[in-house]
Amino acid sequence: MRASSALSHALVGVAVKCLARRGDRDDFLFRLHGHRSEFAIVHLTWHRESEPDWPWTTFFADSDDLVANWQRID
Repeated sequence: MRASSALSHALVGVAVKCLARRGDRDDFLFRLHGHRSEFAIVHLTWHRESEPDWPWTTFFADSDDLVANWQRID
């Protein structure tokens, strides 16, 4: 993820663990450590971004939020 993130991206400096990858897209589910959200889905671009909104990231407060809302991403 470091290779795709702008230096000012919301997850720079956050410890993450990759839990899953969506096979038909470059979307990854990460568990976040030391962040106010427990999970994030990140669309990796595979090159260094300059805009802080890229790679796009959707945050989920906890597992209930993730289960209830992950399908709204698309």
